[in-house]
Amino acid sequence: MSQALKEAIKSLVIQDIYLRNSNTIVTDSFEPKYHEKQDSFGLQFKHLVEKAEVLELESDQGVQQNLLRVFLDVGFRLVDSEAPSEEGSEEEFYVQVEAQYVAEYTMKSELSKRAIDEFALENVSYHVWPFWREYISSQCTRINLPKIILPTKQLASNRQMTSCD
Repeated sequence: MSQALKEAIKSLVIQDIYLRNSNTIVTDSFEPKYHEKQDSFGLQFKHLVEKAEVLELESDQGVQQNLLRVFLDVGFRLVDSEAPSEEGSEEEFYVQVEAQYVAEYTMKSELSKRAIDEFALENVSYHVWPFWREYISSQCTRINLPKIILPTKQLASNRQMTSCD
């Protein structure tokens, strides 16, 4: 673990995690409740840190507090794993569920851009992941799709980037 990440972990205190927006699409040609080949489904996942921003907030008493907000985009697609796909083409899907979560952290001290970026790319996913797992489970129930169980943790796929502007 880098010194910048240690610095961020020491300075940041989680305040809130919330769903900012979401979208669920079931294609017209697909009826989840009556689909015959349940075992032919393939899954594709989306998991990216969209951005991180620091807000300067002032309380009624005039006290200034910095707040780190990290926007995490997640999603999954249910695809036909038996259908041939051409390289570079958009794969047909049955169901697509996407969401954007915001994780907010108060800052005890000022942090470098590197510390914020490393924290956003390495740690935020662990905090948001339980909310996303629950959302997927409830959406599957709502649309009569067999339950999809995600692993207990996952890191954002863009975590190797040096910046999350």
